[in-house]
Amino acid sequence: MKGRITVYSITGCPHCIRAKNRLRELDLKYVDINLEVYTNSRSEMKQRTGRKTVPQIFFNAKHIGGFADFDALSASELDELIKHVNENEAPDDAPQIPQEPENQQGIAR
Repeated sequence: MKGRITVYSITGCPHCIRAKNRLRELDLKYVDINLEVYTNSRSEMKQRTGRKTVPQIFFNAKHIGGFADFDALSASELDELIKHVNENEAPDDAPQIPQEPENQQGIAR
């Protein structure tokens, strides 16, 4: 896959779990941005989506929405999205992968 599927989530969220399980069932790799770990990403997600709820799912820069939106995609719509991420790298305006967890600073390792 040249591109990237991104899921904004929080730990224990049943809709997030269902979305990630569905992606795994489809044998699709994804980047999980857990907003409890990457706390600064919450404002980026809100700005990108206009939503406060999780999950929020992106195929490259295309915002799909939450689990209900993802689950409602027709087979042909899903095939087009998968084809897009398989054939195209994530553009600069796609969600960026955070480098370091913000809430891990100062914790002894």
